[in-house]
Parts: sequence; C-alpha cells; structure tokens
Amino acid sequence: MFNAVNKLTLCALVAATLAACGSSGSKDTESAAKLVADAENAIENHKYAEAIELLDTLQVRYPKEVEIQRKAMNVRPLAIEGLTISEMEQTDSLLAVASWQVDSLAPLFKTIADEKLVEPYRVIKSATGDLFSTTGIESRLTQAGEFYMISSLNGNPVKHTSVSLSSQAERATTDNIPYDDAINYRSGNSEMITFTSTRCDTLGRFAIAHDNVKLTLTFHGKRDYSMTLSPKAVHSIADTYRMADAISRKNTLMKRQELLRAKLQLARDQRARTLPDDTGAAD
Repeated sequence: MFNAVNKLTLCALVAATLAACGSSGSKDTESAAKLVADAENAIENHKYAEAIELLDTLQVRYPKEVEIQRKAMNVRPLAIEGLTISEMEQTDSLLAVASWQVDSLAPLFKTIADEKLVEPYRVIKSATGDLFSTTGIESRLTQAGEFYMISSLNGNPVKHTSVSLSSQAERATTDNIPYDDAINYRSGNSEMITFTSTRCDTLGRFAIAHDNVKLTLTFHGKRDYSMTLSPKAVHSIADTYRMADAISRKNTLMKRQELLRAKLQLARDQRARTLPDDTGAAD
C-alpha cells in the first residue's frame, strides 16, 4: 500500500512543487499540489473514496498543471487499490452469509430427474409431486436455482389463468397466463399452469411475510375457486423462495469477487507503471 518510502517521495515532490510555485506566485499550482497532498492524507486514513474525489477535482480544476497531474498518476492507483480491497472484504462477508444460507437450506430439497422432463428440478422433500391428481400449488427450483411455481386444479375446472395467496387483510397474485396448451395446460377436468420466477415471485415474497400461517389459495378464471393452504405448505413456498434468493445472491457476489480481483490487479499494474524511475543512479 502507501508505505513510508512512497509517502516521503511524494511529499518531497509536492514540497518541491510548492517551493517552485512560491517563487513564481502560481496560485493554481499551489492549490493543485495541496489537492494531491490531501488525497495522500485521505489514503493514509483509509478514506479512499475521498481521495479519489480529490484527484477527480484536480483533473477538472487544474488540467494545465501537467507536472502535478503527473505526480497524481501514482496516487490514484493507491486509492483505487484501497477502495477495492475494502469492497472485497465486504463482498467476502456477504458471500459467506449467502453460502451459509444455501448450505443450510440445501438438505431440505430433493432433485427430481426424469427422461420425460426437459431438465431436472429441485423441490422440498415433503412435496408429493403428483400434480395431475391433486389441487394446489408447488414451488420449485430450476437447475440454476431459479424459483418457479406450478398451479394444479383438478375436478373443479374454472379455466384459471392466475392464482393468488391471501390472508384476511392482504393478497398477492401471479401474472395472468392466457391459455396456450403449453405453460397453461388443460386436460379434461385438470388444469395446470407453470409460472416462471418473474411471474410468481410476488407469491414467494408473500409466503415469507406470512411464513407458517394458514393462507387461502385462489384460482382465478371464468370464476374463482379457493382452498386453504396449510402453514406447512406456506412454509415450503417460503423456504423455496429463500433458497432461490440465497443462490442468486451467492452467484452475484461470486461474480463481483471476480470483477474486484481484476480491478485490484489493474490498479496494481497501473501503480507499477507510474512509479518514479529511481534506477538511474551512477555505477
């Protein structure tokens, strides 16, 4: 980081510039040099964002102070390096939490794989999996960990295109899915809809907000059909949504880690390129 040698070198350069500007009377040079010194001080106090802001101010206000700008080129990578390391530490902490949540919830699920399926999926172990002969709603996870739901209505056809969960005072409803004999499928007295994550995440969040509480599940179509959803069933939806959310956060944070590592290496490379050349001593 910004060690004592580097600090003394920069201080000497700034002091020399200030001395020069004192004799020439250039207020701009003096102000520009002070911005560099303030940025250096901010780095020493781990105020990396403040240091970058000071250096940005230097670029905007004093573009003609070429010598000061050149000296500042070696300070900016230090500020970026410090800020990046700080962000990496925060990301590591958040990633640890997300990974712990994924690992904690993983034992609750089982994988369903069948050659008739387009792809395997995960579901809560207590799920019956027999949607063609039951009425209800089942939450699932794709292979990538995305949340989705299947609604199934048997024996009481209403030609439903959406479903909702409700308590006495609140309600959450999926998007409307018109009949297409694909994701909205009907056969005899059986009806089934596959709701992708963006079309049913309102139900996932609602289940978390009303976890372990008895709710009403309503199928909306030509008419409405309602049934009671047990606290256990609501909890299954909530856990599935929690798992999908934890997986999503974990994946996002892992990608962020990679970007920050690349950013850190870039700052260090730039730092190496802008180090003062002190190898010219006589043999």
